Amino acid sequence: MIIPLWYDQKAWAEELLVKSFNLDTAEDILKQENRGNNPIPGTNWMYRTHGVGVDIYRTVDVGGIDFDFDKPDPDAWRLQIFLRNSTTKVMCY
Repeated sequence: MIIPLWYDQKAWAEELLVKSFNLDTAEDILKQENRGNNPIPGTNWMYRTHGVGVDIYRTVDVGGIDFDFDKPDPDAWRLQIFLRNSTTKVMCY
């Protein structure tokens, strides 16, 4: 049950990035000018870029999703974090 939710949340996060920053693709958040730990405009969400991925969250360890753009499927480590963070507080879009 958690894996379909992970894919849904990842799709939502990618769409949020594209629309909020007017990007061609969500992966464009990794361009130098977008990198860092910053708020997502018009929302109460934050993002933090890392390597080839991004972590989208409300507050540290609450809600959101952390994924790498070069890995279409969740690894066990990130899936465990996703499960813990998503049960800590109900995620609202």
